Amino acid sequence: MGVGDYEAPFVARLLHNLPHLNIRLQFINSTFAPENELYLESLGILAFIPAACLILTLLILLMYFLTRCCDRKPRRKRTITACKWVSIVFIVLLTWAAIAASLYGNHDIHEKMVQVLDGLKGMDSTVRDLQIKTERLKEIRTEARQLLDPLQTKFRTPPSQMTDTRQVELGKEMDTLANFVDSDEIYKRFTSINKSMHNIFKFRWLNTLSRAELIRWIGTMGMWGLLVLFCLILLIGMCRYSRCTLITFSVCGLLAVIVCWLQASIYLIGAVAIGDYCMQPDLYLESLVHVPEDARVLEYYMRCPRASNPWGQVLNQTRDGVNTAFKSYKRATQISDQLYPDAKDKMNQLGDQMNKLTLMVPELHRQLDCNVIYPHYLASSRICHKGLYGLCLMLLASALCGVCFTILFWVDSHTWIYLGNRKNYQQVDGQDPYLPPTAASQAIAARTLRSQGSYGSSGLFRHKMLHDGALHAASQQLLDGRGFRDEKSQHGGIHPGGSDTLPGPNHGQYATLSKQCKTLESSDFY
Repeated sequence: MGVGDYEAPFVARLLHNLPHLNIRLQFINSTFAPENELYLESLGILAFIPAACLILTLLILLMYFLTRCCDRKPRRKRTITACKWVSIVFIVLLTWAAIAASLYGNHDIHEKMVQVLDGLKGMDSTVRDLQIKTERLKEIRTEARQLLDPLQTKFRTPPSQMTDTRQVELGKEMDTLANFVDSDEIYKRFTSINKSMHNIFKFRWLNTLSRAELIRWIGTMGMWGLLVLFCLILLIGMCRYSRCTLITFSVCGLLAVIVCWLQASIYLIGAVAIGDYCMQPDLYLESLVHVPEDARVLEYYMRCPRASNPWGQVLNQTRDGVNTAFKSYKRATQISDQLYPDAKDKMNQLGDQMNKLTLMVPELHRQLDCNVIYPHYLASSRICHKGLYGLCLMLLASALCGVCFTILFWVDSHTWIYLGNRKNYQQVDGQDPYLPPTAASQAIAARTLRSQGSYGSSGLFRHKMLHDGALHAASQQLLDGRGFRDEKSQHGGIHPGGSDTLPGPNHGQYATLSKQCKTLESSDFY
């Protein structure tokens, strides 16, 4: 990429200007250097910012729950107010908007990563094709040598009609052709070129990176979809006034808070690292090359078409050598067709190999031109533009979702703690003979009974109750069968009223009004 053709995007400059500090809080060089431990340490310090927000959030929520656990003051059960409804719906919509923005950014990153991988695969494919053609060049040389040996032996035997001049000329042309084929100069040149290209543009980890990017893309979408489901759980719990559903969201919401802030840490590391790389991508790539010859090759492909071809002279010499050898073959063919007609088939086979060689050298020349690899190199740098913006969008969306889920978690917890249970009472028929219309209020009044005496010499209980005819009739039919000891059993006499039962509306016995009313216990009297 030419120096004048590239300009770092605004987001890259902004991220690059963030302070890069080591563990001692000292400023370090912000140049992209992933092999440098201090640089990696500075990225870890930056990633601690979202992690610190997560720790602070968890501490605040812990303190809130501790205050609720220590709060022993009785409080009136509440319902979900309109203010809470509006607040929760607004925060949920804001959360969904952040999730939508994050999904958009995730799509941008995936799209640009696919382009980057395609560019890298294009460079890798070029290098692989160059290696294949170099090996094919060696095979052509071997096959041509196998054809030349019997031809040279045959041409050393002069035919009867051959003159000495033409025999000498044919021998010279065949020697020139043999010297060219025997020489491994061409093969060595292209082997050296192939080695340099392999050192620079051969990527063994492309398939692994492609699979990792696919898993990241799908996993990110699935994770954000799960957060949308968490918000739906909260809304369902609010609509149904269900404490169980709201408590479920408390667990899911806390998990969402942790996931969002951890994602923000990862995205911050990635955004800062890519921003540093995008400031001077050429400089980092040049730092990876330590051989001067390879450095010239890399410069040629990054600054195309301004830089000069480092193999221009070698390729020109190879092309001239092939052309000279092919001309020698042509002249040798013309002479051999006249003097050795029976060698025509062998000469044609040799001609096929020479034609392949003649076509392959210019093809290799075109393939090594910078215009072939330069577009792939440009594609590999597209992560610095729209891809970086998408990553920053995901970073902001993750932080916003972390804040929103914190608020939703707090409001949800505050709601289900004080939310009254919905009581599903059984409906009682108003004509029930065991529960007259006034019986409900009288049953409540019965719980206010207090003991007016003790099991003393009289053994009597005085009850302060409402004496209603209907209550007395209902009570007589629902006696639990347990009688109290009367005065006669304790004193051997009879109550002054002449009755053998205790005074009161129930004759000294507890009454059960209905299955819907509580049976009075003895503790209610003492």
